[in-house]
Amino acid sequence: MRGFAETRGIDYTLLADVGSVAIRRLGLYNEHRVAQAAAHGIANPASDQEGIPYPGIFVLDEAGIVVSRQFEHSYRPRPSTAAVLETLGLASAERVVVARGGTAEVEIRAAMVAPLYRPYEIERIWIDLAIGPGLHVFGSPIPPDYTPLRIGLSGDDVLVAGECVLPAPTPYAIEGLDDRLVIHEGQVSGHLDFRVEGARGDLTLTLTCAFQACSDTICYPPRRIDLPLSLTLEPLIRD
Repeated sequence: MRGFAETRGIDYTLLADVGSVAIRRLGLYNEHRVAQAAAHGIANPASDQEGIPYPGIFVLDEAGIVVSRQFEHSYRPRPSTAAVLETLGLASAERVVVARGGTAEVEIRAAMVAPLYRPYEIERIWIDLAIGPGLHVFGSPIPPDYTPLRIGLSGDDVLVAGECVLPAPTPYAIEGLDDRLVIHEGQVSGHLDFRVEGARGDLTLTLTCAFQACSDTICYPPRRIDLPLSLTLEPLIRD
């Protein structure tokens, strides 16, 4: 541990749980590591993985009190540090714009802490939409004859992308119609989490935004914006 700390520039105290005594006392000793490894096609997990805790994160405040915790089904998928800090309302760094585009009605901007990925790490893309003055786009849920706002990520067979999380849309009525509609207007901000299940080298993914922009009197044709999103592979720390 001392060598690891020196190599990585860690200047705070690390605690070694010799014999896994502390994690057993806390009920954190991982009794299911063999089944977890089997779920990823590994029949015989390495012996150096014995005596380790369940895959999780504890967040402590300045007084050392646990204020939040999050556990995963295996050690592979795990949230990035930036995503954890953002969830706690603590921005870890300035965001870098990784994709930008739009139409005369809607502009979209995507940003990350850095344009990179680590295998199995859950990365986060922050998305900002600027909907033109006097215009709106339809939200979900919505009747089938309308085009709702959809934002997604695609581009590789080992990409696992979640749903884009957006603020709740506003109810909207059109005079003479009984349809129950909801809309987004103005500035709309959300985020999308994803992970790449393997080291695929540098990647170019596609961020897609589909929508139909309308005013109170006219609806424009449905549009789809495809933006390239280039990511650099950040290798895992193996030592």
